[in-house]
Amino acid sequence: MAAEYFGVESNWHRAPSMKVDCPNCGGKIPGGVAFHYDNGRVCVLDWERAWLAGAVKKEDVPEPKQWWGKTSANFAEDVAIEQLRKDAASLGIEVDKRWSKETLSAKIQEALKS
Repeated sequence: MAAEYFGVESNWHRAPSMKVDCPNCGGKIPGGVAFHYDNGRVCVLDWERAWLAGAVKKEDVPEPKQWWGKTSANFAEDVAIEQLRKDAASLGIEVDKRWSKETLSAKIQEALKS
């Protein structure tokens, strides 16, 4: 089309798109956006994508929404307890998923002594 060729943007040349309600502010926004502006303030739906786009700074991200550092102590703890469960099972110990890391270690030590 001529508008595309000449780089002209106009209302008659745009494809209609469905607007959805923003879950944060209730305004009408295009679907799938990470953030939008409402009365001059940024309204964030996806903090990581908004940060990648440069709309917010990392220090602005609320603590429950911080995506970095997810693989810290909790991840290491989960991996460690899963490995202990596998080790215990290989020694013939019936593992209870409610056992703590300390209990699993004690059961493994006890099985190794016998």
